[in-house]
Amino acid sequence: MFSTVDDESARFLRCYLVTGQGDLPLSIPSAADKIVAELRAAPSQADLQNLADRLAKQAWRWRDQRLAREAAAVHARQGLLISAASLREPAEREFVPLVAAERVIEPIPQDESEANAIPFHAARVECWRYRYNAHTTTLDTERVLTASAEPKP
Repeated sequence: MFSTVDDESARFLRCYLVTGQGDLPLSIPSAADKIVAELRAAPSQADLQNLADRLAKQAWRWRDQRLAREAAAVHARQGLLISAASLREPAEREFVPLVAAERVIEPIPQDESEANAIPFHAARVECWRYRYNAHTTTLDTERVLTASAEPKP
């Protein structure tokens, strides 16, 4: 009987924003769940490039900076008259939240300002898989495909 670890559960994607300071890991937005599932099941260069193009078209920001701005807006208004628009405005005074949020990059919604967007040169997507190494009897990782796309102005 033949067995293998080469199936969709053994494949995974890694996504990055390529910046002047280095590569920043991206969480893949849930809107791309279908294409991610397809890539894990049957990786193709065309589909990987499509995902890279989609990620490069998106503006990105640090989640903790957004949360800090929102906390400052709530603090400045003492919790009164809070709206989605007021959370996007800069706070009147400085406020630092007591708990720092995890450094995660998130997409900026289309209807919000891109003033705090992270500048990047490209989005890179990599498809990886686990491989069994019979010599060392371990699971190793192996990059299968890579695609990059530059942001369009």
